[in-house]
Amino acid sequence: MNKSKFPKLWTILSISLASIIVIALGFLLLFPVALISPNVVNLGHIPDRVYKEYKFKIFNLGLRPIAISKVSTGCACLGNPIASPVIRPFSSVEMSGRFSSGYKRRTLNEIILVESNSFLTPVLKAFVSGYVSPQIIIEPDQVPAGTVQHSELPVDREIVVKFEDSQLNQDIAVRSDRPYASVRISKSKDPNIWIATTTLSEATPVGVISGNIEVESRVDGWNRKIAIAGRVVGTISCDPETVYLGDINHGTVLPEPVAVKIAGMNLNNVSFSIEPKSANSRLTVSRLNESTLKIDVRANASPGIIQGRVVIAESDKRTLELPVFGYIVPRDANNASSGDSDRIAGQ
Repeated sequence: MNKSKFPKLWTILSISLASIIVIALGFLLLFPVALISPNVVNLGHIPDRVYKEYKFKIFNLGLRPIAISKVSTGCACLGNPIASPVIRPFSSVEMSGRFSSGYKRRTLNEIILVESNSFLTPVLKAFVSGYVSPQIIIEPDQVPAGTVQHSELPVDREIVVKFEDSQLNQDIAVRSDRPYASVRISKSKDPNIWIATTTLSEATPVGVISGNIEVESRVDGWNRKIAIAGRVVGTISCDPETVYLGDINHGTVLPEPVAVKIAGMNLNNVSFSIEPKSANSRLTVSRLNESTLKIDVRANASPGIIQGRVVIAESDKRTLELPVFGYIVPRDANNASSGDSDRIAGQ
């Protein structure tokens, strides 16, 4: 008798299973079904004041399209996640956004809600998690080197590093990307404040300083680059201080151009000209190397007195004026001098 019941029980189970399958297929045929994966995106350790991208996938497991009607977040720090408004049957779309750590401190665990026409899951939930470093403030935002005379080097300049949480400042490193600028870090009386001191050495070149120091936490992994803003001014000098060309015969040039050494300035970074116009028509000036100018007489220069100046300008500002004097002797004067000499010799 028990044996005769087994077929009936198996028949009932088979019918029930078939009914469940039919109902499930009916759901797939009649209603869209949405699924989001993964449910949680962990961004790990996030430095202060950065953006970090997160991504989810939304799947349509049904035979009807899914229409996403709304995407909302539990925090402005998650921005505005973007996803395609329609998901075709048995396909998926990517939803992505950018997390901004400037809005958040410490533990991150924020929700994203996706509303759609999915029958079983009209509201999908996903979470973005992680840990945000407490804020670090560096004041000022540049190392204030200012204008320094080269003779005053070495000089020290300080910036203040403030921590929102004193537990973070246990292992701070600082470094410079310029060989002439060294930097060191020291604690102040306030446990949340450190002082970074940058020393510009005597090897700092004259001109605009273009370097950075980097402040880094070995514990939390954050780092911040700070520009060194300033200028080193040198004592500018030239040798000779005045150029005397003497008498030059008309139609000739100098046997050897006059070389003028300029100290305290890189001639590759400046412009130079000859004033006034009368002198400019008789002289030429060119750069021999980064510290030497070359002055010569034009081959077609007109006779007359040379009384001018070489003007050196840096950043469109007149920096140095070099006086130049000479005399181009007319041809007639040369002949007269030659005739006099012959007459004297004949006597």
